[in-house]
Amino acid sequence: MRLAHHGSSNRPVLAYLLVLVLNLYPTSTLASEQSEDILNPLRVLVVGDSITHCNEGDFTWRYRIWQWFQSQPTTTTTTSETQQEQQQQQNLTIDFVGPYLGTAEPDLPSPPPRPRLYSLPKEDPPLRINGKYATDDFTNSNHFAISGRAVAQVKDTIQPVVAEFSPDLILVLLGFNDLAFGFGNASQTLENTKALIENSRSARPNVAFVVGNVVQRTWTGREDLVKLTDEYNGLLREAVAGWSLEGSPVVFAPVREEYDCGPQYTDNCPAAHDGLHPSELGEYQIARAFSRALVSGLQIGSTPLEVPATIPPRPLPKPENFEIYSSTIGVTAIWDKVFGAYTYDAEYRINGSDTNPPLHFSPTNVRANRWDTHWAVPKDTYDLRVRPIAGNRKGEWTDWQTAVTTPDTASAPEDVIVKATATGIDLNWTIPFGSSATLFNFYYWDVDVNCTNMLLGPTAAFEGTSGHIDGLVVGHQYNLAVESWNDAGAGLPRNVASAIVGSPETVAVPRDSVCPPKESIGAPPSTDPINPDDPQPPPKSSL
Repeated sequence: MRLAHHGSSNRPVLAYLLVLVLNLYPTSTLASEQSEDILNPLRVLVVGDSITHCNEGDFTWRYRIWQWFQSQPTTTTTTSETQQEQQQQQNLTIDFVGPYLGTAEPDLPSPPPRPRLYSLPKEDPPLRINGKYATDDFTNSNHFAISGRAVAQVKDTIQPVVAEFSPDLILVLLGFNDLAFGFGNASQTLENTKALIENSRSARPNVAFVVGNVVQRTWTGREDLVKLTDEYNGLLREAVAGWSLEGSPVVFAPVREEYDCGPQYTDNCPAAHDGLHPSELGEYQIARAFSRALVSGLQIGSTPLEVPATIPPRPLPKPENFEIYSSTIGVTAIWDKVFGAYTYDAEYRINGSDTNPPLHFSPTNVRANRWDTHWAVPKDTYDLRVRPIAGNRKGEWTDWQTAVTTPDTASAPEDVIVKATATGIDLNWTIPFGSSATLFNFYYWDVDVNCTNMLLGPTAAFEGTSGHIDGLVVGHQYNLAVESWNDAGAGLPRNVASAIVGSPETVAVPRDSVCPPKESIGAPPSTDPINPDDPQPPPKSSL
């Protein structure tokens, strides 16, 4: 077996650890194949979650490390047939491999979708893998990174990917979702990371790994996440060296130490556009962490990536062709897509006049270049403006435009009968005479859980005149509301009776959930500065 593989990219980079090859094959075999091998690309598989996948309009840290690979000198020490060491200029190339090419693309503009029927199984959302990059230069952008993924999941899917794409080097940046969303504690996440490496080796034994640790996000009140991340990062640093095998080294990348974010920041941090995901600066910092590991741990490259002193800001121009008009859902607005916008802010006012100030609503966020009223009342006057958003990077507002609502939605049923069962709630209702409604969507929320409300709770949609919601918490009170759907969309909701699960004869008086005061959440922990020039800085228990 040779390190080199055929690929589509032909860009010069530093040779991949010929020392490993020398240890694995007789010198005569290497010498006879070397002239062919060095013309073929080093195959690199990047594995990650949304921090690696990123959104349309991002450069991504994958692009920054790809640039770094190409910038490195290509002089390495090899052994000739006469066993004499010599310096050679090697014409090697790099080939990023993997099943996906793009970033996460934004939503397409469309009317509000109808709710899924409660009786239907939940479906996984489609993969968002067709988004474009901030540059057209990233022509070799293959990867295996999907937003939302946990190492607990990827360990079970990595083997066929490695078998298909035969990488020589795997760069891994996973673990945040595991620790933040309950896939596993620090020890379990470490074991899953080790399993990912072992499962990769089952498909390709002589593959090298660089494993990044988990970044800390800005302070959100979750002291448990701060501690879990510190614990995992400490365990990972200690364990990585013991995972190396002959011909398959594993190296630690100090991503958390390079990434300028963490609980010492209570709002924005320099490395992230939303407190977690990389900004233009953060992309460079993650790439630098991996380049440090490649240079110091695998002798790939001569010097780590240097983060530029000045990084151009993301362009987010004012949306063009902004238009607002009356529609069957109330009012609809459309505008041209702004490349690089993740979402759009839509700010609106209702029924303003010279003598009567309007109801002014803070900007709502929409994922596509379209906005529709929700639960519109007939003949209301809406003033609206929009601007593009990419995390904490905000573009310019459009001018205000005005339209009057003309909804053709259906009224909610008035006679809903609510009855608690041992584990859920039975619902019965009558469809109003002449109604165009074809679906009835019930909001239900547990008021015995802190800080819940109608819009934060789940929904259950039914056709016909009855339904059952199951799997609820026995003894907890649930408030309910219902809206009707027709071809135009959702009509105004109506509150219905509440129920206490497990008490079939009880119809409860609706009440609100209680939120604890903000000061009970706690203060962010203090932190110590990190020396970014330390190639392997010690773990920081306070970070």
